[in-house]
Amino acid sequence: MRPSIVGIPSGSGRFWSAASVWPEKYAHAQDSGGARTDQISSELLKLLAQALGGPSRTRYRCPSSSKPGSFYTLEANSTDITCTCPGFEYRGMCRHARELQNSLVKKGALPAGYEPL
Repeated sequence: MRPSIVGIPSGSGRFWSAASVWPEKYAHAQDSGGARTDQISSELLKLLAQALGGPSRTRYRCPSSSKPGSFYTLEANSTDITCTCPGFEYRGMCRHARELQNSLVKKGALPAGYEPL
């Protein structure tokens, strides 16, 4: 079996661990508490992948007030909201982002015309 760097995705959605790359070498490895290190490593790698993956993103769309029939896409993560409207691209903030942010902070209903994608 060809060795791989620990923590690199295997291509099948799983992460390689030292124990899966060299099973004969780590077959009896245990931590001081008696738990198998390959199980611990697998759990830690999953948590690390979630942390490095960044916050989850939610996308919304809202209608343009100046161009009937046009829509803008907003993307919200845990700390930021972006919008595809010209105002946001120019100023870094817009009415759409403020309205969505206020509704998300208050955990209320989405503003009129806004819908999740």
